[in-house]
Amino acid sequence: MTRGAFWLAVLRDLTGVSALARLLAWRPWRPDASPAWRRLRGPVAANALLLGGLSAAGQWQLYLLLWVLPLATWYQLVTRIRSVAEHALAPDVDDPLRNTRTTRARFLERALVAPYWMNFHLEHHLLVFVPCWRLPDAHAVLLAKGHGPSMELAPSYLDVIHRATTVRSAS
Repeated sequence: MTRGAFWLAVLRDLTGVSALARLLAWRPWRPDASPAWRRLRGPVAANALLLGGLSAAGQWQLYLLLWVLPLATWYQLVTRIRSVAEHALAPDVDDPLRNTRTTRARFLERALVAPYWMNFHLEHHLLVFVPCWRLPDAHAVLLAKGHGPSMELAPSYLDVIHRATTVRSAS
């Protein structure tokens, strides 16, 4: 992806265009959409309760401001950044240590982009039974066992985005 295409996608995310396009592409009336409806029953019910409770309190606009707006903007951007950081340019799809990556996350990145230790994405894929709060420990064990040089690691989210948006010559 070129840097310009990435920043255009960021703009689409932050303006809600990406969410709108995703919503318009969803066809819930298709015959194969039934499993999706079953998966959505809980979240739809929870959102209805949230909206109902806020409406009963006379604060329905908080639902839009604190839930729908971030879902249509910030969440779209975070999903894009995490997708790039976790899976873009993975060098070996057949090697479980190199088909996704762990990205070093500082406090702000953890708070805004990678909650629940999801920056340890390689460990999450490799050891799916490990609870999220133990992923840093799993990472330390892999490093202690000498797997560090074989693992796909990145120093920061910005580093991965920079690598993914740098035009490389075909060779």
